[in-house]
Amino acid sequence: MSDAEIYSKLRATGISFAGLQGAWWLAACEPFVLPVSVQFQLQKISHALFKLFDAVNARFGADDELTALLRYKAPESLRGWVSAAPVLSLRPDFQLCPTADGFQLVATELEICPSAHGWAHAMQAAYGLETNLAATFAHWLNGRELFFIGTHQWSEFLIEQLAFCRALAEYSARARVIYDAPLETIAREFAAGQRWQPPMFGIAAKPQEWDTDLLGRLKTNALLEFWETTPLSQLESELGGEENPVIFRFGYLENFAPAHQAAFHHWATQGVCFLNPPTFYLDSKAVLAALRLPSVRAELEAETLAVLDACIPETLILREELWPRLQAEQNYWVLKFSGYDTGQLGWGGRSVQIGAQHTPESWAQVLQAYTALPIPAVAQRLAPSARVKIDYFERNGSRQTFLEGATRLRTFMLRPCFPALTQSPPTPLHCGSHLTVSGGTMQVSEATDSVQAPIVFQ
Repeated sequence: MSDAEIYSKLRATGISFAGLQGAWWLAACEPFVLPVSVQFQLQKISHALFKLFDAVNARFGADDELTALLRYKAPESLRGWVSAAPVLSLRPDFQLCPTADGFQLVATELEICPSAHGWAHAMQAAYGLETNLAATFAHWLNGRELFFIGTHQWSEFLIEQLAFCRALAEYSARARVIYDAPLETIAREFAAGQRWQPPMFGIAAKPQEWDTDLLGRLKTNALLEFWETTPLSQLESELGGEENPVIFRFGYLENFAPAHQAAFHHWATQGVCFLNPPTFYLDSKAVLAALRLPSVRAELEAETLAVLDACIPETLILREELWPRLQAEQNYWVLKFSGYDTGQLGWGGRSVQIGAQHTPESWAQVLQAYTALPIPAVAQRLAPSARVKIDYFERNGSRQTFLEGATRLRTFMLRPCFPALTQSPPTPLHCGSHLTVSGGTMQVSEATDSVQAPIVFQ
């Protein structure tokens, strides 16, 4: 396919981000091919990760060491929000680590409130692939309605979520988007330059084609019908009875007002289904560190532990007693915020500090600064990520190549245990796999200068 055809097909799905219509990344010339062995890994990893969350859920409050780890520097206002409901969906960020016979997937993040549903579907559709993300979600919902309930602090992603709702409708599934601020308010603030202003996540500078007519764009792309007009504060009456919907909480608990946090907790206790339950520690990278605790490991079978030990790098809550080890092994560690960052630096790779990119002096300073933060930080063992060659189209249509691109594989996972699902579990449990590639940097994120491609397994 030509560059014009790919970009046109991406735009036709209705996706958008802030003031950019269509793909805001650099489109790969073709899907990225990974061996079927990686697909088999994803199948095993999806089961193992859900079992890890179950083990943490089972031991929290019963095991002092685990409870203290997950509560470390967590705001007091959030510690009471714990649900017994299981995690039903997540989107890990994987690094492709080279092995003698292929790749080992290493999950550096277990994102519980991910974006990119719409973008991942758009890539599958634009390149003529099976749209298994929308199909799997629609099958999994089994007639239930899906609500994206989002924080206005992440509202630049609402357009691609509306586009995903449109994609679900093509599979006869109903989904709607609602945020904790009215759409009209978000649109007005955007037009006035009070919201979604570069430099921002993924967009370093405002491009010439910036379009601030949010409502007009949503109408043109037939997306307005998927916006829930009932205010969030009045939505509770619609979330009861036998036809309980499914909720996807798009935002960490800290991003929502106390009244909304309480509403989430009430809905969960009433049996409303959350893809990502309103449990405070799910928003923290401390869950990765929990894998090392004896009480958690005792809950897991040997086969599951083997999968988790291979795919989750050593992750430790950053404390002063770790400094000597982290200084002696500087080139093998990264630091990042664990959670509860009200400054929106805890996601998108913006808090990542890579030991190999520091001098010993600056690394010592970062260790001290991150340890002193009022929020938790983690140290994570650096995974030896593969560097790949990928062809892509520039905006002007020219074909270019990243020769040594740094990669992140992102895959959506659904647990096959939805109570109303009477048919066999949906296959695959992992869907919407796509690759993000950045040139010249180890800090990979979806940005205007990054390449994105859907994945084909063969």
